[in-house]
Amino acid sequence: MPKRRRVSDAFEDGEGLELQQRAIAASWEQNNNCLGAAAIAAGEDPGMCMAETVAEYRARKARVKKLVREGVAVSCQHFKELARPESICKPEHYSFRDSQLRIGFANLSKICAELQSTTVPVVSWPSPGCLESARAAVRQEGAVLLQGVRRQEKELLEQGKKYLTWKASQADASFTEYVHETKHRHHLRLQPSENPAVAALFDTLVQVAAGSILPFVSPLGAVVEFAAFLTNPGACGQPFHTDIKDSEQKALAPIYTTFLFLTDVDDESHGPLQIAPRSHALSRVREATRTAALILCEGAPGREVSSLSKWKLLPAKSGDIAIYDGSVLHRGTANNSTRTRIVVYLSVLGVGTVPEGSTYAIHDSLLTPPQRLGKLWQGAGKQKCSVQLDDIAFAVGCFSFVSLLALLTRWVFINSHFATQTATVFINNDKQETASSMF
Repeated sequence: MPKRRRVSDAFEDGEGLELQQRAIAASWEQNNNCLGAAAIAAGEDPGMCMAETVAEYRARKARVKKLVREGVAVSCQHFKELARPESICKPEHYSFRDSQLRIGFANLSKICAELQSTTVPVVSWPSPGCLESARAAVRQEGAVLLQGVRRQEKELLEQGKKYLTWKASQADASFTEYVHETKHRHHLRLQPSENPAVAALFDTLVQVAAGSILPFVSPLGAVVEFAAFLTNPGACGQPFHTDIKDSEQKALAPIYTTFLFLTDVDDESHGPLQIAPRSHALSRVREATRTAALILCEGAPGREVSSLSKWKLLPAKSGDIAIYDGSVLHRGTANNSTRTRIVVYLSVLGVGTVPEGSTYAIHDSLLTPPQRLGKLWQGAGKQKCSVQLDDIAFAVGCFSFVSLLALLTRWVFINSHFATQTATVFINNDKQETASSMF
């Protein structure tokens, strides 16, 4: 293992730190388990050790999941109890319906053909109606790429990139998290208080998440992941996967992830994010789309299929943001370039039963107390140092009346967070109707 270096060295020897973090990532053999030999000698199963012993990993995961289930998640029943008695909570959640299955498989061959020409929607930011367009894309296709969101903040993006490179060069059990196809990859848990650049990146992700997905998760939606990925040259392509498991439970809470790119991804050699459109839980052709995607990939994990290049989010410049539904099929592709791809991301859990399968890459400090999206957005809006006033003005101009009110009062409850239909909200004792165009 390379010798550790002080944080004060981080900006003095960028090339040395880059080589150091790459050497550590290249050493990951059993799911980023740098204690593999010790674990095997102790009779432990080396799988999924994440630079910590199996016992430590399992204990940490159990603690985090308990915090999410008991202190962070908001059930539909709890949501109703918080609302005025006359309001009715009928949010749309993840569900796995038989009708969805029948509709999809009846047109499987057609869906296969359509998928080969389908792309993930791209929305320019800022532009008229950009937030509405982003929400519609996530709801219908499962993902969207927002171009130009923070490209002008070059100094912040560079500081974030340098700090994360230093952090990866010091990788250990206190913040290293599981990642698919571990070799040449880092997955690092973050907390805003550890570095000013990380705090500013957290604010940025909160602002964009609130502006785009708050109507889906409600103001009570909570942060359940805040972490970074570094994908080094030599990393192979991951298999397609989802961030949550299918379940027969009703009213599963949705999870949405917001990715902020800190490096340019100009072409396929840079390891772009790849997403199978319409494969998310709220798609009417979800099952058939997933089956078609695997057929088109011939079922081979990590296989590169040229006809599916349109699913790759390209080009993505430093400062661009991708938002995707956690139930959509996605993967990190192979990095065949000579530079590291770095992203920082935030995941938000909506109202309902907590789904299984999420990594929950998050520091405990962000779970105790829970970080609610509505409250975070209010706080970010009041801190002039973390957001430009013209950004606020533009976001308010694009943002729906219902969503804006959700930031200002605790008594805003929407009948349907997902469906494009008229919604009823109760603000204190006043009943108001909102037009479908607001969603």
